Order: sequence, then C-alpha cells, then structure tokens
Amino acid sequence: MRHRGLMASAPAHRAWWIGIIGVLLVACGGDAPKLPPPPTSLPPASAPTMGTMDGSTPGAVIPLSPMPTGAGMSTVGSVPTTDGTPGTAGSAPVGTAPVGMGSATGTIGTSAPGSAAPTPRPKSADLTQLHLGDSGDGYGFNVWGLDPNDAFRDKVNTEVQDAGFGWVRQQVSWAAMEPKKGNFGTDTTAFLDKFVDGAAAKNLKIMLSVVKSPDWVGANGGLPPQAQDFADYMTFLTQRYKGKVQAYEIWNEQNYALETGGKVSVAAYLPVLKAGYQTVKKYDPKAVVVFGGLTPTGVDDPAIALNDVQYLRQIYALNGGEVKGYYDVMGAHPGSNCNPPDASWPANPPMNDCGTDPDGGRSFTKDNSFYFQRIQDQRKVMEDAGENGKKMWVTEFGWTTANQAPGYEYGKYVSEDQQAQYLTRAFELGRSYPWMGVMFVWNLNFASITMPSDEKYPWGVLKADGSPRPSYNALKAMPK
Repeated sequence: MRHRGLMASAPAHRAWWIGIIGVLLVACGGDAPKLPPPPTSLPPASAPTMGTMDGSTPGAVIPLSPMPTGAGMSTVGSVPTTDGTPGTAGSAPVGTAPVGMGSATGTIGTSAPGSAAPTPRPKSADLTQLHLGDSGDGYGFNVWGLDPNDAFRDKVNTEVQDAGFGWVRQQVSWAAMEPKKGNFGTDTTAFLDKFVDGAAAKNLKIMLSVVKSPDWVGANGGLPPQAQDFADYMTFLTQRYKGKVQAYEIWNEQNYALETGGKVSVAAYLPVLKAGYQTVKKYDPKAVVVFGGLTPTGVDDPAIALNDVQYLRQIYALNGGEVKGYYDVMGAHPGSNCNPPDASWPANPPMNDCGTDPDGGRSFTKDNSFYFQRIQDQRKVMEDAGENGKKMWVTEFGWTTANQAPGYEYGKYVSEDQQAQYLTRAFELGRSYPWMGVMFVWNLNFASITMPSDEKYPWGVLKADGSPRPSYNALKAMPK
C-alpha cells in the first residue's frame, strides 16, 4: 500500500530523502503497478488497491533504547537512514456515480461540504464495535510518518487533526525492523517510536499495518512459513506500544502474489493471522486485530492474485471456519479506479467515461472489482459465514486524479473536484452502513515524499508542498 512523508517546508530535505528512496525502491522492486496488464481474455486488472508501504532495505543496526514515555526521543545516529521507506501502492477503491450521474464533470449533490450533519450516536468503549461517525470517531488517513524530521512528523499529525480526523494508519516493514532474528535496533524502530509517541501525544488513534517478512525468513518478503517467527515480531511490537497503538492489521492484500512471496495461498495466511491475533491478545488485549485488507483485481490466478470474494469464501471454509476466532474486524480495500462511489456492476453502472479503452471497451466498469461498492460483496460473504456481528474497516480507499504511472491511466477521468466529491460521498455511504467501522483515506501526504511519476502521488489529498487539494478541504468541512 502506501508510503511516507517529507517536510514540505524543506525542499532540500525533500530532495535528499527522495533521492535515497529512489535507490532503495529500485533495490526492493520499486513502485511498479501491482498487476501486469492481464491477457485480453481476462477482465483488466487494476493497479493494486492501495500499495504497500512495506519498507526498504534495512539500514545500519544500532543499539535499541527503551521505548520513551514522552514524544521527544532524540534522533538515532548523526545521519538518518531510510530503512523504513514505503513500497508499492495499489489502485484506489472504485466507486460509481449515483444513477443519472453524467460525465466526468458531474457532481454528487449529497457529498458536498455543508450537507446535513449525521445523527449523533454514542461512542462505543469497545473499538471493535465502533460505528463510523459515533461521536465523530472512525475517520482516518493513511499517512507516512516514519521520517527523521520531528517537524515533519508533527505537521502530519496536525494535518490529521485539523481535518477533524482521529485515526492514522502507518505501514511498518517487519524486514526493516528485524533484519536479523531478534535484532530490532534499526532506524525504522527508532522512527516508529517517534511516530507512535507523537501521534499518541496528539490523542490520535493508531493502526499499524504489518508487512514484508525479512530475508532470513526465506519467504521472498511474503508470508512466513514459520508462524512463530511472526509471533516473536508481534510480541516485540505489542509489548513496546501497549496502550499507544489501538489496532494491528495482520498483513496487507494477501490475495495478491506480490505481497505473499510470489504465489497466493489461502491456507498460508491462516497460521500467520492466528499467531498475530493470539500474540496481540496476550500482551495488549484491548488492541483490535484487523484481518488484512484484500485487493479487488479482476484476476483469479494464484500466480498473480486471487479474486477477493473467492478468497474470503475459501478461508471461511478452511478447517470449519477456524479463521473466525482470529480477528476482531474485517479489513477491506474496495476498488474505485474512476467509478463514482454509488455505482456498481452490473446493477448501477456509471455514466461517465471511466476506463474507456482505445477500442471503445470499458475495462474498468464491467467488473465489480473496480467499484467502491465491492465492499458489499465482501460483506455478504461475511454474513453468509455467520459473521454479522463483526464490523468492517476500510483500511484503504481513495481515488487518483491524472496519474503518470503506467497502469493508472484511468485517473484522467477523475478531476480534483470529483476526487473531493467521491471521498466525502464514500464516508456518507459508510455512515449509512450499520456494519462500518473505521475508514482510512488513501492517502494524506505521499506527494510530499514522492515524485509526480510515482503512482502514489496523485492519490494524496495534500500537495507536494503540503498545501491542501480540494479533497482535503472537502474532508475537513465534511460533517462528522
């Protein structure tokens, strides 16, 4: 999924950091679109839904100091390293326009800032039962906060607060934090300490999305074959951040081969989820364990990706539904591409030009994978499995505007104003679903640490210099 952040007010710092990130991303496989163009016989695959911030090559190992109790931890080393930079991002959730929505210049009336405020609901003390909008809670951003610059991190937290949001999602690379078994003394750990302390000091709730296994695990960055290794890592995290981190998402888009080491296996995820769940509940029982969000791709090939709906069905069928005991809430990454949030396929196809191919085809409209409403399909699988009592958290969703990266050409069908309208409408829809918990926009600030050619750049709601796009202003003004 996605990524990082750099001080928008310090151009020199940004240039230095981006240069190093570029080298590291090349070394780690870079930010190429998640899915290669599929064969013409298959529905076109969207670029991965929300990329993965799975970190880069670990930096020099340093002595690990105890977790500070305050927000002011001194910088580790004289020169910050970049062993936790984010990796690839995926395609944004696909949403369709309401019936009758016209061309790319159309608007969604109910999504405009200033619409009626939602009916107040009491906030649940149990975060697993939190409903989006309860006492204004449940609004989140995907952020990049593992930066050595204190002022940059503080700015990230301030931007979240100023928008009226209360949650942040940060991906953390296991590979970057534990390059050798049992050795957690890396710069990434130090940066994460600072990030957690800073966000907690601002009373923000934190979800950590754990990704990318170390080389010593022998899984090509994917799911570890020995679940105990993952349990040991989660022990370190939960003991270190108990009471400061409210939720842990166990892996990211595990139905996508790039995230699992080269091939998708439903059975391989179950022991990893189990190890993560049992470890978190042992050391921090109040923390929420989130089933890793699946990416809708329009592809059903284990060498590339498994259909997200089929993946859920298979894992619920495994060992008589054993998985039900190993997560608190279901993570989801709905599609979006260039479809408005109310649309769906085939019931309510969009009226705009989304995804029109040179031959007149409609690649990104004729598969429900590429719609925000995909979450309804996933929810039905949950309910069919008897999981009605559990909430769904949308841990990545968004819309890219014009995007320079290959595979994201559909972004040209989404204007900046539409991006704002689609995001606010998606939240409005989320509040109307009784099973919706926290929703995290993809993304807040990745434009400040990437270049325009990076696919993550135009998903962000802040510009490279940190100034707001229309989408940020709309989210800030949105009734909560």
